[in-house]
Amino acid sequence: MDLEKLKEDQLKLAAKVVISDNLGPIRRIAAADQAYLDPDTIIGVIVVVDCKTKQIIDQKYSVQKCPMKYIPFYLSYREGGVMIDTYTMLKEDFDLLIVEGNGILHPRRMGIASHIGIHINKPTIGVAKSLLCGEVNGNSVILDKEVVGKIFKPHEHTKPLFVSPGHLMTLQKSYEVVKDLIQNPYKLPYPLAFANKYAKKLKKRIKTESN
Repeated sequence: MDLEKLKEDQLKLAAKVVISDNLGPIRRIAAADQAYLDPDTIIGVIVVVDCKTKQIIDQKYSVQKCPMKYIPFYLSYREGGVMIDTYTMLKEDFDLLIVEGNGILHPRRMGIASHIGIHINKPTIGVAKSLLCGEVNGNSVILDKEVVGKIFKPHEHTKPLFVSPGHLMTLQKSYEVVKDLIQNPYKLPYPLAFANKYAKKLKKRIKTESN
């Protein structure tokens, strides 16, 4: 992979990111997560959850060879393709997608949540488990003098989550949505917790079937 070309691509895509809150009622939320069968094979999963019943109404997955090794700031080129392919398999629509990873909390404002949001033209939020870049000031993450993320601690004894808008969302709305989706006993927004559990289950099943 030519990183200079990927950087140019990120900058072009970042110019298309819309930070706005035109989201109506949220009735269905999707969540995207992944698991690795081995260092070069990834399972991408998306679950769609009915917010009223908290039941999964659709879930799909796909398995692919990773097109490149992991390089910081270029995760979307390693994992984005399998997520977008999985999205095309869904039968049920949704209002919002939560992605494990970053949105505009990224040196070029193009984390995987923004990348996927641009490609599927859906509101997206990035929820990361570690700080990719920027400086922490209170519960805000600042990069180049701009607040690009919020820090949210789900429970007293859990590690913080780093929330940023991906596409068609504002930072404040992204933070509020994630906060509302944290429910016991989950340490992640519950749709993302469902996706995480599904990915782990698939990994175990696929490995068992291949033995």
